[in-house]
Amino acid sequence: MNRVNAITLLLTIVIVGVVVAYSQRRPLAGGPGGVRTFTSSAPLGGASKLDAEIRMGAGVLRLRTIDTGNAYEAEITRNEGWPVDVSYRNGRLRIGDRGPRFAGTTYTNEWTVGVSRRVPLDLEVTTGVGRATLDLTGMSGSAEIRAGAGDLRVEFGAGRGTVERLELRGGVGRFEALRLGNAGAARIEARSGVGEFILDFSGTPRGTTELEVHGGVGRVLLTVPSGLGVRVRASKGLTKSLRLEGFKRVGDDEYVNDAWATATAKLDVRASLGVGEFAVQVK
Repeated sequence: MNRVNAITLLLTIVIVGVVVAYSQRRPLAGGPGGVRTFTSSAPLGGASKLDAEIRMGAGVLRLRTIDTGNAYEAEITRNEGWPVDVSYRNGRLRIGDRGPRFAGTTYTNEWTVGVSRRVPLDLEVTTGVGRATLDLTGMSGSAEIRAGAGDLRVEFGAGRGTVERLELRGGVGRFEALRLGNAGAARIEARSGVGEFILDFSGTPRGTTELEVHGGVGRVLLTVPSGLGVRVRASKGLTKSLRLEGFKRVGDDEYVNDAWATATAKLDVRASLGVGEFAVQVK
C-alpha cells in the first residue's frame, strides 16, 4: 500500500471510530413529546407473498421472521413528536420514520418488527445511524439490506429457507452476515463500505451459491466450513492484500480450495478489491 492509500485508510479509521461511537450511544428520552410505545399488526389473510420495506433513520432496529397468522407484528418505542408511518394492505408492508437521521439527537427510537415466513418474502431494509439485528431464519424469497453508520448483523438460523437473491451493502462501521449456509441462497451480492465486513457461511450449505463481492475501505472476511468447496476469482484494485487460507492458484487470479472439485455444496466467489484486505478463512 502506498503512502497516499495508507493516509486515506488511517483517516477513514478515525472517521469510523467517531461515527460508530456516536451511533452506539443509547438514544435518550427527550426531544419533542414524551416517549411512548405502540404496537401494530395485521393478519396475513389470503396474501400469497409479502412485500416488506423498512426504513429507519436513526435508532435501534430488531427484526425477525415469525410463524404466526399475522403478516407482521411491530412494537415501536419513540418520541411522540417524531411519527412512524406503518401501513399494510394486500401483502404490502411499509414502515418508515420522519425523525432525525443523525447521531447525537436526544430522542428515543427502538423498533421490534416481525415479518411472516409463511409466504415468500421480498424484503428491503435500510438503516441510518444506530444498531440493527436481523434474524431471517427460515425466510424464502429475496432480501436487500443496506446499512448506514453503526453496527448491522444479519443471521440465518437453522430453519430451512430458500433465498433466491440476497443483496448486502455495508455502510460505515461493522457489518456481519452470519450462518449464510442456512439461507440456501443461489446468488449473493455484497458491497462493503468503510469498516469491517464479515460473511460467515457456516450452517448447512446446499447447492452452489454465487457470491459477488465488491470491496470498499477496510477488511472483507469470508469464513467457510471445511467441507465447502470454494473458488475465488479476484480482480485486484488498489491493494494486493489477498489472503486465502489453504487455497491453490489454478489460473490468472483464480484460486480453489481442496474441496472444490468434489464438494456437493460450493461457493463461487468473484471479488473486486478496494483499499484494505480480502481474506477467506476455514472456520
